[in-house]
Amino acid sequence: MDDRDEPSAHRRPRIPDTRAARHRSTRTDLRMLFPLYQPAQEVGDRWLTRAYAGPSPQEGRDALAHHFLKQTHELEPDPGRKRDFADAANLLDWERHDELLVLGHRYRVVRIERYVRFTRDEPDWPRATDPPPLTCDPPPGESERSARQYGIDLTSDAETDADAAALKAELSELVPAGGPIPREVTEDALVRHMAYPDVIILPPDFQLLMRRGGARAWRPFGSNCTTPDEAREDLRLHLAHRSRSDEEWNAGTTTEERAAYGAALASCEAEGLVDAVSVLNRHYRVARVIRVARVGFDGPETPRDSDHDPYPPPAAQHLEAHEQGLLDEDDEGPPDPPGDETRKFLLGPG
Repeated sequence: MDDRDEPSAHRRPRIPDTRAARHRSTRTDLRMLFPLYQPAQEVGDRWLTRAYAGPSPQEGRDALAHHFLKQTHELEPDPGRKRDFADAANLLDWERHDELLVLGHRYRVVRIERYVRFTRDEPDWPRATDPPPLTCDPPPGESERSARQYGIDLTSDAETDADAAALKAELSELVPAGGPIPREVTEDALVRHMAYPDVIILPPDFQLLMRRGGARAWRPFGSNCTTPDEAREDLRLHLAHRSRSDEEWNAGTTTEERAAYGAALASCEAEGLVDAVSVLNRHYRVARVIRVARVGFDGPETPRDSDHDPYPPPAAQHLEAHEQGLLDEDDEGPPDPPGDETRKFLLGPG
């Protein structure tokens, strides 16, 4: 898989004598997906997720700012505490920070690694034991997907059996290296693996993959899903969109292609939600994704310097657009920048 030019996982030059990992690697291999970035809060000796995960460090910061704003609008009755949460959100709107101290609690954007196990170039399927859809309504303002991502313990393994132990041993040996992978990515990974040596297995998520014709590479597309049925429904929606002629982004498809997608959609809806569909020369799969957090003495891993992080904070983008005259007359200007009082939220030099 090479979406976003993410590297494959390669073994370290020096491999510990781990028989379980070595035995499994002869039958299957792990391939690396792009990581996700998820806000978490330190609660006692644990770190618990507090918002949805995003595909870039900045989107993780944006999710943390959104969490702070939710406290001011829905949950926090004290005016002084509301102000602190609002100020912390405004700080993240203007500046890049991966960790803040707000009202005595540390909040951090955590890097979540993601892998798919392949057997003979086929991705791992969902399992019967994987989580079903929610049976209760999510909290106000939350989707089912975001509600499922709240309160996950990033310091405790979700799986503790023998297979999980072998997986942790295997993951401890893997580092992106070789081929087109930049040297700084490999060096960054080696340093971080020493700083965050513990591998924590989190609940899985699920990702749509697509492969063209007889090509070996499977490419992820769409968003990460928290249950198999969410990913199956995303696959159904993709077939539905590709079968329509009134979609602007679908205007380039031929009548034959739309008909093929329409037939695949009809078959899918007749069978119910499915894990695999082939249309013309495209093969689609719902893949089970292994998610892990790396943890050190000070908590879970933050974004790396080598991670792809192309977007500035939203207020900084807004200010740039305002200064370049790109906003309409009715658009509001950027918010006020954070004052000196927000420096209290920083744990290190600000």
